[in-house]
Amino acid sequence: MGFPRANSPEELAENFASRGVTYVVWATREGMSKDHTGYQQLNLDKNLAALQTPKNVDPYEFIGQVGSQRGYVNIFRLRSPQNNTGLQTPGG
Repeated sequence: MGFPRANSPEELAENFASRGVTYVVWATREGMSKDHTGYQQLNLDKNLAALQTPKNVDPYEFIGQVGSQRGYVNIFRLRSPQNNTGLQTPGG
């Protein structure tokens, strides 16, 4: 399964949900690269930008961060539209 093209973060989340995707991972290697052509061609630089910060952001629930000195990944659970009740970040 390849990444679906999307014109907005909401459209990307809907595409993921329609494909049965449960988890989404944002990685520093691609996400922080300003010249990652494939990432830009699929609009992932814009559509996944909010996942750079390790916190809940609708419709994604932050699960954890795994990393090393070379980089890290943020792991999120994609909440289904019927279960998406407006996640809030603790304290926010």
